[in-house]
Amino acid sequence: MERCVDLYCVAAEETKARLVARGAPAKNVIATGIPIAAKFTQRSEPKNLRKHLGLRDDLSTLLVLSGGFGMGR
Repeated sequence: MERCVDLYCVAAEETKARLVARGAPAKNVIATGIPIAAKFTQRSEPKNLRKHLGLRDDLSTLLVLSGGFGMGR
């Protein structure tokens, strides 16, 4: 932990607990959740999205995501 850090904002209570266990003062760690843009809270019609993205209706679609821990390119 760095003494010059006044406030750590983390996504989850579990992460807060880890920082506190490593020596960060609990009062300096706030679990804020993951910020999400308002546009992602709106429901969309799947058929319209498929057409917009050029996806076929007769095939399943798989979305694969990964984290940003610097593993690979």
